[in-house]
Parts: sequence; C-alpha cells; structure tokens
Amino acid sequence: MDMHPTRASISLGYVGLYETCRALIGESNTSKAGQKLSIEILEFMNKKCNQWKASEGYGYSIYGKPEESTTLAFALANRRDFGFIPYITDKDYVVNSYHVDPREEINWADKLTIEGKYLALSSGGAVSYVETLDLQHNKQAVIDIIKFMHNHIVYAEFNRKIGVCFKCGYEGDIDLIKTEDGKFVFKCKNCGNTDDSLMDVTARLCGYLGKVNAGNTNVGRLDDIF
Repeated sequence: MDMHPTRASISLGYVGLYETCRALIGESNTSKAGQKLSIEILEFMNKKCNQWKASEGYGYSIYGKPEESTTLAFALANRRDFGFIPYITDKDYVVNSYHVDPREEINWADKLTIEGKYLALSSGGAVSYVETLDLQHNKQAVIDIIKFMHNHIVYAEFNRKIGVCFKCGYEGDIDLIKTEDGKFVFKCKNCGNTDDSLMDVTARLCGYLGKVNAGNTNVGRLDDIF
C-alpha cells in the first residue's frame, strides 16, 4: 500500500520559551541574551524537524501553541516537581508558545518586533497579539498598529476586553478580581455586580477572542489573560 508520506504533516507544539530562558540564563526572552537563546532553541527544533522530514518523508514543523486547560496542569506539575521559583513557577500558567510573559511591562511595538522573530521560526502555526484599551474613537491608532504588524510580523492581532452587565446595563471594561481563596470573579465597574449569570465578557482566550466565564474558565488561563 502506497502511504505517500509527503502528503502528511506533523506539527509539534511547544510552550514555555519564556520560562526556559528564565531557567537557563535568568533572563526574559525579551532581553538581548534571551532573544539569542530563544532563536538558538527554535533553530535547533527546526533542524530536528528537517532531519526527521528527510528520513521519514513527513512534513514536520514546530507549532507555537496556545494552551487551553493544560496551562494550569503544566504550571502545577512544574511547581510540584521543581518547587517555587520566581518568574517560572510563581504563577498558575505556563506562557504560551514563544510569547512574552503577560506580567512583563513592554510596549506593543517592541513586543511584536521581538515575537516576530520567533513566529518566523514556528512554521507549524503561531499567533501574536497586543492588548488594547477601547480604540473605537481612535481609528488612526488601529491603522498604525495594523501597518506595523504588516511590516514586522507574519500573523498578529489586537484584543480588548469587552463586557456587558445585564443588571445595570453597563457596557465596557469589566474588572476581574482574584479572591483570597485563589478564585476569580468579574465585577461590574458601575454597580459592583459579580454574578456571572448577569454579565457577558469577551476577552482573549487561548490567543483569540471568546466568551469568558469566571466560574467555568480554567484558573490558569484567567491568571494568564488578566
């Protein structure tokens, strides 16, 4: 039976490039040394994919993966196995693919420029993003961001958190509060409503905008996106 292996592809997902840099050199993947190490790691993985492709015929590639429920599972497993390590296991998520840690202060242009280098080496799939405030009255900013993305990165998007409180009718940014027991609740800025059933929130979820419910969404993902 002719299997035609060249018609098949295998994408190998990876996460935690940020944590890897922190663990190996004590620096973020945004620093000069972190960028050098990150590119070396991605180039090594691509080299292995090319070797496997040459020997087996299948189209191997690496995929900058957005985690879903595994983000919390991986974070807890790392903390269990390696203990509490600042910048690495001190959070309830592992940073998606090659992304900058959401906690790191960095302007959107620098973020896209740095991540653009990593995305170019993730041919199996990847997406970068920037978080924005409400830009509906600043169309020029939207145009400027899109133009910058066109010139500096293969695939990117910008997101904002949008909420509607059905209790008072408020529309806009909805606060996310982390309680003392480690749980999250959304809170309306106008009336203080925290009832999930009486509000609707759309935010970045695993790289793309989606409906987010504080009571049912993975805690690690909420810790990441907010």
